[in-house]
Amino acid sequence: NINLEYCKITAPFNGIVANCEAFKGMDVKVGDHLLDLLNPNSFYVKASVIESELNFVKRGKGVRIRFEAFPDKTFKGRIEEINPIVDDNRSVDIYISINDKKGIFPGLYADVFIDTERIKNKFIVPKSAILTREGKALIFTVDKTSHAKWVYVKVIAQNDLYAAIENASDYTTINEGDLVIVSNNLTLGHGSLVEVKKIVN
Repeated sequence: NINLEYCKITAPFNGIVANCEAFKGMDVKVGDHLLDLLNPNSFYVKASVIESELNFVKRGKGVRIRFEAFPDKTFKGRIEEINPIVDDNRSVDIYISINDKKGIFPGLYADVFIDTERIKNKFIVPKSAILTREGKALIFTVDKTSHAKWVYVKVIAQNDLYAAIENASDYTTINEGDLVIVSNNLTLGHGSLVEVKKIVN
């Protein structure tokens, strides 16, 4: 009876059995791996945020999650922890709790959408359109005669792909619908004749 009592293994919490290697009649000894016990309440989604977007990430902020295993369902969560270390990819790991864990298994791939503040009434251009001349930010637009015209702008916010801008001068301005040059613009000059080969909406 004493030996039998020593053989009883009590789970420390209600969980899910995984990687079970035990079977009836199996001889075991101290240190043998029998199974893993997963605690559903400790499941977190781990995601990476590039350093240029860290100002949008705060603990408690709402998050939408879409798992590849459930493409038609969106899960809700919130940011619980932010690892204060930037890795070699210039990214920071964040940990997200999920409200509905039903059907979620560790190791699933997911897309994470972080709710951020919306930037209203600003122009959005590809980051490659932004140039710096004599310490001032500018972009090139194309007028009706196919000539490049530089426009001084103020960058309000940006990430790795796009920048939110506003006019920084009353003399040269960007307007909704203007054609903006996003490539081959490093050596371009004001008034240069250009040929538009591709337009991207």
